[in-house]
Amino acid sequence: MVLPIHTTTTSCPRFAGDEYLELLRSYGIKPKPITVKNPQANAICERVYLGPFNIIRCNENRNDKRIEHFYNPGDHVMLRVPKALRPKPKAVAYRPYTIRQVHDNGMATIEKGTTTQQVSIHRTFPC
Repeated sequence: MVLPIHTTTTSCPRFAGDEYLELLRSYGIKPKPITVKNPQANAICERVYLGPFNIIRCNENRNDKRIEHFYNPGDHVMLRVPKALRPKPKAVAYRPYTIRQVHDNGMATIEKGTTTQQVSIHRTFPC
């Protein structure tokens, strides 16, 4: 974890208290308070405060609908057809394929008749 050298804060009570200043001192971070009447600096501070919270919020919501499934060689899966290549009346997935190998990087090798193909696990779903 990389710690900042200094932090810019407004002079509101939550950032001017002894506990907060002691926490900064314990990590070797220098506080750089700004005035309330400086709109540009206030906008920068607000953006910095919101940044980590937005990242956390987006990461929590990102995988809500994803079904976690761990495949093994020999499992049968359906291969999802990409939306751009799928005309309206066409099926959402291709016929069942057998998984030949599962890789650590989120890919799986499936057997397609006489050939094999590496596909993303996110494009497959169990039959």
